[in-house]
Amino acid sequence: MLEKLTKYLLLLSIILLINNYAISQEKKVIDYHFVYIALCQDDNTDYQKLIVELKKLNSELVDKNQDCILYFTKGMTQFSTNDLKEWVNLYPLINGNNITNLYASDEVDNILKVFSKYEFSKLKNSLLTTNKYNTVIWHTFTGKGFWQAENNKNILGILIASCGINDNFGSNFQLFICHDSNDPLPNLRTESALGKYYSFITNENTKLNEY
Repeated sequence: MLEKLTKYLLLLSIILLINNYAISQEKKVIDYHFVYIALCQDDNTDYQKLIVELKKLNSELVDKNQDCILYFTKGMTQFSTNDLKEWVNLYPLINGNNITNLYASDEVDNILKVFSKYEFSKLKNSLLTTNKYNTVIWHTFTGKGFWQAENNKNILGILIASCGINDNFGSNFQLFICHDSNDPLPNLRTESALGKYYSFITNENTKLNEY
């Protein structure tokens, strides 16, 4: 009886080890991407350059078979999708017409609804928990006006806090700040890009990408 029980426990241990290994391997290869595009009236973004850059990112995500949410805002115009094939519907919306100031509180509410719809993150005790994804990567395409209005803190900072991303998850978080090289962001320091309370933001996990 004891011998059978020992064999059973040994078999169970092997199964658990194999299962844990499979999960760990999945985490190593699958990342989650949030792509945020915001156009403000004080930006000087070249829209054709922006479209080219988004098409390039789309191709990279398709090639790697990555999961992704895209959220675009231009004042009263919003577009969101979790389907990489639907990005083609976004490009006609990127133009200089009817660009208005963003209202941070409304913007945060709208994006959190999108996150909830597409199950962007799961929270437990106000902390981010992930089962499938090893790393959460944010790509932000904004301009000078966005940063001058401090929307990097009032929108992006609040969103990251609302998603439960903090010091405990900081090593599994990356932020790519993407902008037109002809529309430089004023006095940007990556370690304070989201405000003074985000100590996990460093030059290691935050990159300024000009296109």
